[in-house]
Amino acid sequence: QKGQTWKCQAGNVSVTWLPKAVGKWNSLHLDSDQTPWDDDIACARAAFAALNVEVRCAPGTWVEEESDETADRWMRISADGEEEITWHTA
Repeated sequence: QKGQTWKCQAGNVSVTWLPKAVGKWNSLHLDSDQTPWDDDIACARAAFAALNVEVRCAPGTWVEEESDETADRWMRISADGEEEITWHTA
């Protein structure tokens, strides 16, 4: 449900899940530099392959202090392929 936050630890990775963080979209945050993926896009590709649902991720390292313009840049991974999109989440 919107407004809930779920947290757990998976090995050395702190995991935070926010259902319906933005509209119908859920948010997954993996707080670690020890994940099995080289970057966020590789993780998104693996998530799409495993779940067969559209996945969106930041095109690079995401930080809270980003400008609105930079924060609106996302990668979209879906059955249509991969593309950079502008997604206004606020």
